[in-house]
Amino acid sequence: MSQFINRHHELALLDNLIQQPGAHLIMLYGRRRIGKTTLITHWARQTSLPTFYWVAKRDPATCCSATWAGPSTPGSMAARET
Repeated sequence: MSQFINRHHELALLDNLIQQPGAHLIMLYGRRRIGKTTLITHWARQTSLPTFYWVAKRDPATCCSATWAGPSTPGSMAARET
């Protein structure tokens, strides 16, 4: 993996979010090509929680008919682009 720089604050925020009791849904959004997927996959691999992520295509019709990747085993990532 390439060098992971200046994301300590974001990683700490994500760590704090999962310290709260109950289920969690974390959504990231922002400009393209700024490292959202790298950030969330890097963070998820460090947790012992079951995780998955989903990346939507830009086409709204495709987005609305999306299927989920489903849960994965703890510490692993399942992904599906629709």
